[in-house]
Amino acid sequence: MNVVIQIQGRAAVPVRAIPLMTNWIVMAGSELVGIFSRNGKAGEVQRLTAYHLVDGVVTLINVNFWVDAGVALASVTETMKAKNRPYREWQLRALQELPDVGFVWLDELEFYFAQQYCDADNDSAAEYFQIVGIEENLVPAMLGLHFSPLIPTEFEVAVMQGFPEVAHRGLTAAPNSTEVECTAPALRPATPAPVVAALVEPDKAGPVPVTTRAMADSFAGLHWNGEQWIKKLGNNSVWVDACKVLNRGRGEGMRLWNPVRIGAYLVRMGHVKANSVRARFQTQTALIPWLDDWKTYEADNHPTD
Repeated sequence: MNVVIQIQGRAAVPVRAIPLMTNWIVMAGSELVGIFSRNGKAGEVQRLTAYHLVDGVVTLINVNFWVDAGVALASVTETMKAKNRPYREWQLRALQELPDVGFVWLDELEFYFAQQYCDADNDSAAEYFQIVGIEENLVPAMLGLHFSPLIPTEFEVAVMQGFPEVAHRGLTAAPNSTEVECTAPALRPATPAPVVAALVEPDKAGPVPVTTRAMADSFAGLHWNGEQWIKKLGNNSVWVDACKVLNRGRGEGMRLWNPVRIGAYLVRMGHVKANSVRARFQTQTALIPWLDDWKTYEADNHPTD
């Protein structure tokens, strides 16, 4: 299946297709959500932006959407693991937590992928592969963007659900061929078409991420006490991974956090009310810079709390 489509005369890729293009090695699950929420790995060369069409206008997907998507993905993953469901079933459910109408520009995806995962001078890329256990000499053989991956029928439906009338780009490559390899040079994308409407400024710097100790102190008493928070944030459960901004190990000072995602997880799982979380963002020094982000998330997802 060819996953490249045309939107307003420019090549694009549905967001749901990206994990299939990389064979779920990179840019999948919570990592992909982290990229779009602008809280990806340290040292990123360029942020990757997801868009959708609003009345025919190319519009940035609100960053706060990805906060809830990350929490939803973590919840689905934990449920599937608890029920011992097949990996293929989890993959489909994980794709369905991504927006069906979301897309990225193909040239921006190619540039981001090459710079972030294939650039030998990019220390964060080397660190990432060390963390996930991929040997450096195997990276070129394992990684690539497959524009025509072999996809089961039910996955095809999920990927193109939001684009029923969008034409595919005509590619002559054979199915499952690697269109972008890690041995290829990293080319900068062409000058993008202007985005007429944007919900979030693309280069806006977010609040400073929160350390584990500050996170535990700030949320102490919300479902867990301070020491219990330290232990929870020190494990490798799926919801914890979805809330991390930076991970360099398991010590208190080795992880940095997006507190909005953590608060969203608590509310979504029914552990606390949204207004209880809001009170912490209003009073705790480490969380006050994130208050506006929390208010936006709360207004979008829990307007009656």
